[in-house]
Amino acid sequence: MRKGALRIIIGMLALAVALVAVGCGGDSEEPLSEQEFKKQATAICKDWQKGREEAFAKLSQIEGNPTIAVKEEAILKILVPYEEATARLADLDLPDDGGKAEKLIESMEEAMTRVKADPRSAITGILPFKEANKAAEDYDLEQCTV
Repeated sequence: MRKGALRIIIGMLALAVALVAVGCGGDSEEPLSEQEFKKQATAICKDWQKGREEAFAKLSQIEGNPTIAVKEEAILKILVPYEEATARLADLDLPDDGGKAEKLIESMEEAMTRVKADPRSAITGILPFKEANKAAEDYDLEQCTV
């Protein structure tokens, strides 16, 4: 009876290992080629640019001279589609490109962190996005620049 119980336990362990291996299948996907990454990133960033334009259109309807507080709030609203695009880029299977795609995403995340901490920094220019813009341009992804 002991041999039978041992076989059942070993069988259950083997089944558990097989189920875990099947459940983790998403992690073993092949990385995208640089060309496919650029294609998908361009589509994602076009969506961000569209969201940015829509936010600007709503803001242009504000009458009078907006206060700094209103401008800061506007910057944070415009940041939302940028944040969504950054998250979507991070969800892609990044290519083996020497870390260029990872640098792009990290610099976009850093820009968001800086602007969220100090929205005024983005009112008069794009300085908080300088590194992210450079990383996007280095990857030939002008659609991802601010």
